[in-house]
Amino acid sequence: MAPRRHPAGVSFKSPYRNAVSAGPCCPRDAHPLEPVEHPSKQSFLACPACFGSWFDSDGLKAVLKWSVGHTDAVSDGDESPLAKVYEMGRQKGRACLKCPECGEEMIAEEHRRDSYVLVDICPSGCGKWLDNDELRRLIAYARVYGV
Repeated sequence: MAPRRHPAGVSFKSPYRNAVSAGPCCPRDAHPLEPVEHPSKQSFLACPACFGSWFDSDGLKAVLKWSVGHTDAVSDGDESPLAKVYEMGRQKGRACLKCPECGEEMIAEEHRRDSYVLVDICPSGCGKWLDNDELRRLIAYARVYGV
């Protein structure tokens, strides 16, 4: 059986969904988060249903640093600035998410000024949540403006 693929170009470590999980669950749909390994060898957790990604404090930065130097990593393409602004406005209207690890309400913040990507950040420092398409968009941003 071929490994299931995450839209950000990573494979789930297990080809099967784990029906019972003692670990963190997706803040969007409560599915158990599964470990994935990025080509950078950085592991993180992802939801097999919505393809959101959960990074510890250093994991996202490591993936972005690696992706800047590898043109084979997933790219943004030609997303228009208007589409980016629209998507950020849409994200601001969403309900606040709870941290998959500690349960605290996360804070939605723009990754970096003018990145137009809102990242949900645990105020206790547990990690960062990226929705389905946000990792791909952050990789594209990092290639142009740096990590």
